[in-house]
Amino acid sequence: MPESTFEYSTFNQTFWVSRTPVKALYSIDFEIDPSKELLKGEEEVRLINKTSKALSRLIFNWEPGKEWDMKVGLDGNTLKPISKEPMLFELPEPLKPNEDIKLSVNFSFKLPEDRYLKLLNFHPRIWWGYQSHDDFMVKVKRPENYEVLTSGRFDENSGFYMASDVKDFGVVIAKDFLTAEGETGDVKVKVLFTEKGKKCSEPLLETALDAIDFYRGVLGFYPQPILSIIPGVEEPIGGYPFATNMIVIHGQERFEEKPLDFWKWIVAHEIGHQYFGEYVLEGNQPEWLLIGLGIYFDREYSRHRGLSPEIHRRLMLRYIEGVREGLDTTVERPLEQLTAIGFDFNNIVVHGKGFSIISALEVVIGREVFIKVCRRILSEFKGRRLKASKFQEICEEESGQDLDWFFGQWLRTNKYLSYKVDSVECTCHDGHYVTTVRVKRLGSIEMSIPVEARFEDGSSARKMTDRVLPANELKFQSISPIIDARLDPDSLLPLVYPPPKPSEAEVAMEVVKLSWVGSGEKAKEIYEKACEAGLTYGPHWFKLGLTLYDGKFYREGLEAFKKSGELSEETVYIFASTVWQGHICDLLGRRDEALKLYQKAKDMKFKGMIRHDQYGLLIDEKWVEERLKSPFRRTD
Repeated sequence: MPESTFEYSTFNQTFWVSRTPVKALYSIDFEIDPSKELLKGEEEVRLINKTSKALSRLIFNWEPGKEWDMKVGLDGNTLKPISKEPMLFELPEPLKPNEDIKLSVNFSFKLPEDRYLKLLNFHPRIWWGYQSHDDFMVKVKRPENYEVLTSGRFDENSGFYMASDVKDFGVVIAKDFLTAEGETGDVKVKVLFTEKGKKCSEPLLETALDAIDFYRGVLGFYPQPILSIIPGVEEPIGGYPFATNMIVIHGQERFEEKPLDFWKWIVAHEIGHQYFGEYVLEGNQPEWLLIGLGIYFDREYSRHRGLSPEIHRRLMLRYIEGVREGLDTTVERPLEQLTAIGFDFNNIVVHGKGFSIISALEVVIGREVFIKVCRRILSEFKGRRLKASKFQEICEEESGQDLDWFFGQWLRTNKYLSYKVDSVECTCHDGHYVTTVRVKRLGSIEMSIPVEARFEDGSSARKMTDRVLPANELKFQSISPIIDARLDPDSLLPLVYPPPKPSEAEVAMEVVKLSWVGSGEKAKEIYEKACEAGLTYGPHWFKLGLTLYDGKFYREGLEAFKKSGELSEETVYIFASTVWQGHICDLLGRRDEALKLYQKAKDMKFKGMIRHDQYGLLIDEKWVEERLKSPFRRTD
């Protein structure tokens, strides 16, 4: 049977998506008639199937609004859509691997009359179910007296705006606007502004050129040969990446309302998205990873130029305040949960915690390795989606560490980072000083924390705590007395101090993890949290009582057993809690109280048996009768 009859039959073919996108070349020619409020154009879409499987169906993604028209042709024939939602077309013959086709598309749609039009997704584009890179050649027949900026660099010979490896091609058409231009290396920067926004345009252009130089120095290159900065809304509230090579900066006409450092930071911030978001594509939902990486690098630029650290501290504080409010800041969660979240998840978690995670990661693997990780990402993920799992894998390969402990805590739990300097002791021996700094973990995230000791002679020294220890003692030697000891001297970490009131769920998890023997100190710490959180599950109080007894914290253990008896519903816990209250009263020399408790337990007529193998104890009715005759004695 011939190959084409069977293997590439269009019968029963369905739409499928390749693991990597099929790159297209869009050659677009369009014009705008403001008087008719109409955009009209035609495009040729060249597609080479570089997958291992035939393509039979294509989806066009285009939502221009009302009054639109679109026709797709192939070899002089018009293709009729199988459906309009999605806009699905079936090819007359499947596109085999390594074959190419050229589709012709005519399109038009109504647009509002405006002296400033920002056009994104203005043309029909093949859709693969995720973001991808394509190449563009775009010719714009602009209206008279209008300025045009696009995601492409203008080619004088052809009259096309040319762009390669573009996630989104944007076009801006503006009347009565001004422009300013500059170049750094092979990158051309253009700023679009109004007469009233002229004062703002100068630092925007200057900063863009400087930031591109900085990023290129750190990361090795800049992704594209152009960058355009365009106005946004009236309020100076930041900006966003409008399209590849095009960034919006809001509020340019109200330049004086923000300090100069703000304008410099926001330009560097939006340029960072051109690496992480436009060049490397987001593969996570929510989109925390590339946003966090982008903020990390605009912080690096801010430090390089001595800009105010307050902006980045506020970004972390959004997340810290969310922790204090008791919000669930778990990053990785099902889409159903994400759509039902009732707080500002984008600012608190995606931006605030996302940046905090990346900043904390640098502390763990070191700046040099971290930059190496980012350079590798940019090398391997051009036009590809980067997922957190792959990011972790690369971090592990470059650092030589297993980092599941880090990503597990930060991404898949609601845990938070909280440490404090518990005490500082300094002694002098023969003119030399030894300082012991005790650091205590208060939060639920376990992580090594940098500690800096500063001395009177102006010197300083740093050490790292061990993440597995709940309390660390760090010793510093010096020739002069200590002034102070500080955690996180470079302000890289989202330390939540003082820690928030613990939640019942957090305390319950800590109780479950307690060892039955040898964890008295930890049990005492958790007991205090349980009281603060209002733990309501009786069996957890019973375990706390036993571990406190084990550590000889009798008064706390007695209170824990009381709560267990009050809150438990099962007879076995009520009986056992009552007997153990009697045991502790005996140990405290309160025999009269113990006798009343044993009698109360006997009156329950409990017929079962409770085993405590760690002590070799079997507690039942007979045991209680013996305790009525003789006090409990601890023999372990």
